[in-house]
Amino acid sequence: MKQIFNATGVAIVQADQLSLSVVERATSMQELQNNFAVWMNDHFILTATQQQQIDAIPAPFVEELTSAIAYEMNIGNTITFAKEDPADGKKDKDILMSYATLQRLSFGTAAIQKTRTLQILIHYR
Repeated sequence: MKQIFNATGVAIVQADQLSLSVVERATSMQELQNNFAVWMNDHFILTATQQQQIDAIPAPFVEELTSAIAYEMNIGNTITFAKEDPADGKKDKDILMSYATLQRLSFGTAAIQKTRTLQILIHYR
């Protein structure tokens, strides 16, 4: 079932993807990389404007974005996603993608773990 393209909808789609078998998830992620716009339309309820904006994303950015998403999903990681609500009539958007490195110390063990997380933010300006 298609989801609204917001943080909740993205979380539901991520959970659905992670519930797939490894082979099914890899196939879905390959589809994401092969045709981002179609994959997005298959998984999300998109407005005409959102579809036009997705179609207008430059190919190098789409390649980097979809490669990062596919990598994280294929190893079973979730992606931190946030989409701001447009305020004060703002319509222009930026897509921000970054990796954050986290350190975790678990009490009761001497282990310090470093993990990397992918973060995507849609920001209105």
